Amino acid sequence: MKKTIILILAVLPIFLLITIDFAGRIIQEYMHIAVERVCFADVKLAEYDENETIKADLGDPKKVVQELTVKIEPVRASDKTLTFSSSDDTVCTVEQISADEEKGTVTCKVTSLKVGYADLTVISEDNRAASAKITVRVTDDDVRGIVLEPSEIDLTVGDSYTLTPTVLSPDALDKVVWYESSDKTIVKVDTNGKATALKAGTVTITATTNDGAFTATCTITAIQGTPAIAFDFSTTDTLTPYGELFLLSNKHAGQVIDLTQYLVVDATRVNIADVKFKVLSGNNRLTSTEDEKARGQITFDPNGKGIVKILAYVGEVENPTYSTEIKIQKL
Repeated sequence: MKKTIILILAVLPIFLLITIDFAGRIIQEYMHIAVERVCFADVKLAEYDENETIKADLGDPKKVVQELTVKIEPVRASDKTLTFSSSDDTVCTVEQISADEEKGTVTCKVTSLKVGYADLTVISEDNRAASAKITVRVTDDDVRGIVLEPSEIDLTVGDSYTLTPTVLSPDALDKVVWYESSDKTIVKVDTNGKATALKAGTVTITATTNDGAFTATCTITAIQGTPAIAFDFSTTDTLTPYGELFLLSNKHAGQVIDLTQYLVVDATRVNIADVKFKVLSGNNRLTSTEDEKARGQITFDPNGKGIVKILAYVGEVENPTYSTEIKIQKL
């Protein structure tokens, strides 16, 4: 009799546990527990704020594919089915890879594909009002290439044109570009990509990324003809040519020099009224106002000496359609 009682007492806790668990399953089967809330969290289950932005970088293997966790509340919700979506599958994709019923969590994989933004959304199938959103910003800090525009151009001798480089990707940390001409006697190019035709011929301008890994080229054919914009001081003694410089004597210092009077343009390409001016260096040697300088009206300080470099251009100053420079030295 005692052995029977001892056996019953030993088995009773196990029986009770089985009974309680079975009863819980029966209750859960017939009493639906709805999902009340879902939220994105990191792998350590730290929740992200609503509409928070996370960053992924294509140059970082740890960021190209990363995992996010979705917490479901309450943990014992009956239906933990979730639907994931990306607002732009070309930027990044999202898919469920695992679920932990006991913890009430689901793990999803985010794969970044190209630079841009995409909103990731998770929605509970049990309660469509229970949803969460997070924004992924995909960047690329590494240089992936370079494009040079235009790739081919004709340039009249005496004219200049500024080439436009595009370093790939847009988020690259180092966007410095170096330029080189295959023949500097035909077309020269400066550090800003400004190419100037010196004599007839054909050259290749090569743009190279600072890391030296990528290059792009532009073929420039320099042809003889009338420059779109040029200066002609042959009819005045105000400025005297001296190599690449024009010399200004002391007797003309303090006088207003209207550069538009010495400007010659090809009327088929340039309207003289569209020509603007910019002082590139030597501002402190001029007494002209900023408005006067922009109109090409310059006045040298009689007490100063040195070189002033002035740009005459059509279009945007950073990338002019046509341009020419003049260097004036005050003696």
